[in-house]
Amino acid sequence: MSIANDQYLSAAVQQKIKDLTAQATSGKISWQDANTQANQLRTSEGSAYTADAQGNNVYNPSQTQSFQLSLDNSSSWADYQKMVEQQVKAKVDQAVNDYQDQIDQTNTDSAELARQAYIAKMQSQKNLPQQLSAAGYSGGMADTQKLQLETNYQNNLNDIETQRASTVKQLQSAITDAQLSGDMESASQLATQLASLQSQWDSNKQTLSAQNASNYFNQQSLDQSAKETALSQVTGMLQLGVMPDSTTLATAGISSTQAAALLSAYKQQATKKTSSSDSNSLTAAQAQSAVKSGTFTNTTLSAYDDYYGDGAFLSYLKGTNSYVSNMINNISGLSDARKLASIKEYYDAGYYNSSVYSYLLDYFGLA
Repeated sequence: MSIANDQYLSAAVQQKIKDLTAQATSGKISWQDANTQANQLRTSEGSAYTADAQGNNVYNPSQTQSFQLSLDNSSSWADYQKMVEQQVKAKVDQAVNDYQDQIDQTNTDSAELARQAYIAKMQSQKNLPQQLSAAGYSGGMADTQKLQLETNYQNNLNDIETQRASTVKQLQSAITDAQLSGDMESASQLATQLASLQSQWDSNKQTLSAQNASNYFNQQSLDQSAKETALSQVTGMLQLGVMPDSTTLATAGISSTQAAALLSAYKQQATKKTSSSDSNSLTAAQAQSAVKSGTFTNTTLSAYDDYYGDGAFLSYLKGTNSYVSNMINNISGLSDARKLASIKEYYDAGYYNSSVYSYLLDYFGLA
């Protein structure tokens, strides 16, 4: 039932508390009664500490802290003063250390937020030329967009630094207050203030971090949209016999070599349509024999479909080439741009020649 601070009580009171403990142990009185009487003894000597039911120190700031000591008990008063000074110093030192830890954490968090902002800016900066070109911007409009990107980045850095400087200033001021503080109540108030400042900084940090994340994911979405738009533009231009510029091709993810092959295929397809009237120069047997022997030309493929029905060659191709069959099955439901990319990929890989490539483009309405 004794507590650590009982050592600062007079010897007589300490003995009485020990006697109460012994009575409770022997069952003469209840532990609750023993604890109540012991706390009354502590209070009578001006102690600010009592014991709870579990025997823990309980600090009572409203309790008068003056000892009712006789002149011949001055040593107990000196011990008490020393105890109080040590407790105040410990609380103040703890508050100062906590504030300094929060300053260090604030600086670390600010550096990380600035790093995130820089990464987001560089990713946006890298893709900006292609996006502007794909959207048809150039000249003054392009310069304006670049300037806006840099301005947004600088504003973000300024926000981070402003929040950091404000928080550090408040923490440093709190450290000064703590060092000047001379009582335990002030130290306790400083601890409460620290919790408030920490909560405020955590909120600001989360807001700034969310802004960086939002900027990054918005940029990712813009990149994908620009790529699909550019791919559609490339397809349309090649179908018209026009070679797109290098910037548009790069945004669409198509090399100049691939674009040249596509352009050639579209021209072959146009030639096929022009000469389709000559396809019936082959008989049905000749067309079938040519296809089965692997002689895939514009004429034989057109004649094969004329005799055996639209898409007949496609069915034959799927039945004899599992790789091509999988590709055809998988592109169902895709956009025209994605269908074109898949058909082109298999052509580049050598799964079929230019005549079959042109046939597929025509069949899927991409020519």
